[in-house]
Amino acid sequence: GFSPELTEYLAQRIADAVIDAYQNRQPARAAWEVARVWGYTRNRAVPAARLNASTPALFVEKPSVALDEAHTLVNPRWAMLRVDTRDSVTGSYEPAGAVSIFAIHGTGVPSGSEYYDADIPGAVAQRVEREYGDDFVYIFANGTEGDVSPAWPPYARCPVPRHAPTPRPSGPRTPHRRVDFAELDETQLTACLQEAEKYVDGLGRTLADTAKAIFERLGEGDRLKGSLDVQRAFNTLDLGARSTQLGLCERPMVGTATAAGGVDGLTRHNRWRLFGLWSLGIEAGGAAIDSSNAGCHGPKRVMAPIFQSRLVGPHQYPSFVQLAALRIGDMLVGVVPAEVTTMAGLRIMRAMQTERPMHVAEDHVAIMGIANGHIQYVTTREEYGAQLYEGSSNVYGPGTAEMLRDQLMSLTRSLKGNDPIVVVGPITVKPGPPLVGWPPKQSSRACSDRSGC
Repeated sequence: GFSPELTEYLAQRIADAVIDAYQNRQPARAAWEVARVWGYTRNRAVPAARLNASTPALFVEKPSVALDEAHTLVNPRWAMLRVDTRDSVTGSYEPAGAVSIFAIHGTGVPSGSEYYDADIPGAVAQRVEREYGDDFVYIFANGTEGDVSPAWPPYARCPVPRHAPTPRPSGPRTPHRRVDFAELDETQLTACLQEAEKYVDGLGRTLADTAKAIFERLGEGDRLKGSLDVQRAFNTLDLGARSTQLGLCERPMVGTATAAGGVDGLTRHNRWRLFGLWSLGIEAGGAAIDSSNAGCHGPKRVMAPIFQSRLVGPHQYPSFVQLAALRIGDMLVGVVPAEVTTMAGLRIMRAMQTERPMHVAEDHVAIMGIANGHIQYVTTREEYGAQLYEGSSNVYGPGTAEMLRDQLMSLTRSLKGNDPIVVVGPITVKPGPPLVGWPPKQSSRACSDRSGC
């Protein structure tokens, strides 16, 4: 449902922040660094990643330490922009803030938690901001994390409720037992959430130390510059009206594997069978692949197609996207409203790199995901064929990554001219019925020091 209160709450604060930043702007110095950070992330969809036919040569990187396959099939690049501003009294430049782009799912806290939680990005940002003072602002933005999870240990996960017959006394005339979900008991749930919280705190501390080390290096010598050119190319696309032209499916739909969840975050519905007998394809790959599907969605076994196309209505998924190519100094950033997998992101970055303006360093290209909206996941065409959670949640079909690549290439190319593309078109919003639920109710579970209430 649509929450007017939450929407207004967020929109007003975003607007206030932009206005405040503009009204209090002052001379600044800034610089970028792109570091490699290995060992804290892993690819959760290795079987799909293995299907990719080619790897862009520019981005083939190997860690300096021995890691298994899952930990190497990730984008290790950590891009940071440091900004120092001039103190109006002393005239000296002091740290004001930083923004980092790094590929990692914010899923350190299991779904059993009842709290709104900033998760790993919040744990990192809070620690960095405490290091540099009350006025320091640190932003932890996500990169190509569509198939990348935190490298959490198994004990930091909560078991999934099992689908099994409901236990009860039985006799010769007792009806068959009802099949239902066996929920976790409170003790078990509390224990796994405490372990997850310890992990998130520990990883937050480690990544914050990484961020601080990069930040300090950027302050050495004369790396910070007082003049950083900024260029923007921006486009608004109506996917509903231009789906065929853009190589997308006319009707966005999820597949059955979406209900099963990610490989390392399976839901209670994974491998659920109708009446305990008939498979509905709610699994990663396997029965979720429909090799006979000759339509636009290809091998995707569409979940309840009649329900999705008729009963849910035509506006269940976003039909507009806003894309941007930004040049900030010697860094090029592609902005997409999606969770792009590692290889899909690397192919987009490679395409942008070939069209980069002359001021951009060769390896200073990044993708910022989940920005300006969310059209769910985007995989390569090869990964899509595996129909794991990510491919199943690629709602506009196997050509989505290629559409993003072509659009961002065009936007990047326009930065080299005197008139970059800027199309801020209208967006038609269908918010649906109002939802009553903000602010959230107090949880019955005791508050922890980190979660707060």
